[in-house]
Formats: sequence, structure tokens, C-alpha cells
Amino acid sequence: MNQIEIGKLIAKARKEKGYTQQELANLLFVTDKAVSKWERGLSLPEHEILNKLSKILDIEINDILIYSNRNDEWVGVINLCDDLNLNFKIFNQTIFEYIISYFVLFGIRDVYVLSSKKPQNTDYSNIVRLHFDRNISAKKKLIISDPFILFGPNLTRTVRELMFTGYNVDFMKNERELPIKIVTGSNHTMTKTFRNGYTYFKIEEKNLSTIENYLQSYFKLTNEKMFNLNNIIEARK
Repeated sequence: MNQIEIGKLIAKARKEKGYTQQELANLLFVTDKAVSKWERGLSLPEHEILNKLSKILDIEINDILIYSNRNDEWVGVINLCDDLNLNFKIFNQTIFEYIISYFVLFGIRDVYVLSSKKPQNTDYSNIVRLHFDRNISAKKKLIISDPFILFGPNLTRTVRELMFTGYNVDFMKNERELPIKIVTGSNHTMTKTFRNGYTYFKIEEKNLSTIENYLQSYFKLTNEKMFNLNNIIEARK
């Protein structure tokens, strides 16, 4: 389900509840122009507003954004260096499972693993379909070339909006950018740098303990929880 279809869903649910755009905007403490943009597929509500919106309109918009935005044209690609052990764990979750979690959050079901090393557990058929061959026919790909952990506002929405721009998008690999590439089959390219407010770690065996120590402090201070693949699986049952 793309952004335009989500907008149609919001408009349909609003009308069924008998709200005007202005009345809905007043309930959400936003402008009627913001509601209009959502319904026309020009933008998506912020995560906090999305939760309120789903309750007011009695629809599971948040679930749709996270789990139902699956497009068979899109595939995920894991293309990692062969000297990395995908079975190493951080907070009782393997490196491979962190990577799979991102594809699930971005709504991608088919994932190609190009690394010659396979993880111990490859049975994730209830949420993704793993492929261990290099014959990738899809034109639209989201490629992860290094494992990473990223925290920050609206990550899922940011990436999904880019997935529907029609551009090739590179998240360049340096201190401020991600090892992700979005390929849409077009001739256009652009780069995306994450602004301040995002916490990013490249996962390497030599810094696993450092990452764990930092994240323990981070979660304690922010009262946030570490997302993991098991939680996603449970939520989808």
C-alpha cells in the first residue's frame, strides 16, 4: 500500500466518521492543510499523530504503515563481507536478525542473501522469504552492505517515502550516513544524510561490547525499548 492509497484510506475513514478536514485537524492539533496533504498522498502523519489518528478514526493505520506496505516489486538484498560472523549476538539477537528487522519494518518480504556465510537459523518464513541465490530479477531493491544499528525519529517513514520517489537513493557510508542503497530502476540518483538526533553504529566484532554498553545507557536514560525480530513476529501473530 503506497502513500496515495494510505491517503485515500484516511479520507474514507474520516468521511465515514462524519468529520470535516478542519474538525479532524482540530482533534489532532494540526492544520486542515496538513490533513489535506495526507489525504492527497503528499505526506504522512508523524508517528505520534498517527497513533491518535488511528484511535479517532478507528482504523489500524499504524499497522498498515509498518506491515502492510508490501510491494512485490521490491526486494531486499544483504551483501556483506564474508569475514563477518552473522551469528554474533547483541542483546540476545543475532546480527543477521537485526538486519532482517529493517526489511520487515520497511515492508519488504523477499530478501536475497549474497553473503557466502549463512546464519544458523534461516527459518523466517512467517515474516520474510529468504533467497540464497544471486539471480535477482526485481528492479527495485533496498540493499544493506554493512550491518548497523540505528535509532532516531521516523526512520521507517523516512525510508518508505524515499522508496516511492522514483529515484535511486544512496545512503553513503561515512560517519553521518548509512550503508543502505535504494535502487528503483530510474536514471536519477540522490544522497540522503541523516540529521542530528539519530544514533548510528556500524556493527563490527571488535565493538560489540561497546555498542551493548552504550545502548544499555541509552535505553535507561530514554526509557525506550530495543526493537527485535522476535517482538515483530509476536506482534504479527
